[in-house]
Amino acid sequence: WRTEGKNTDICTTLEHCFLAAYTVELIMRLLEDCHSVIRDPWVRFDCFLVSFGVVSQWILPIVHNVPEVHTLLMLRCARLLRLAKTVRFLMRFRELWMLVQGLAHSASTMVYTILLLFVVLYIFACLILQLL
Repeated sequence: WRTEGKNTDICTTLEHCFLAAYTVELIMRLLEDCHSVIRDPWVRFDCFLVSFGVVSQWILPIVHNVPEVHTLLMLRCARLLRLAKTVRFLMRFRELWMLVQGLAHSASTMVYTILLLFVVLYIFACLILQLL
């Protein structure tokens, strides 16, 4: 969007909000039980992502005029690693994902069952009206 001259203020604001939420989440996790949490490789990965985000979003724009900073700006591509955090959440909710897949696969059966119930109710309603 920046190359097309479009306004990217809302995207930048959202990025700052998500980074703040991730930072608060990580701080809360570390305050809960620092020693056992640090042993988890996913938490270390989160620490890397959050610290990299803080450096690239909040610190580097302040010192942007320093020539050595331009090489660090190339590391912004590593922000795509945040997608791995989403994959981690999907792995934790495997049972939920299995339930959703089961509902999706049984949707046609449920539709035919509802249709059959509707037909049976309609037939009995017609019979009741004839008997009255």
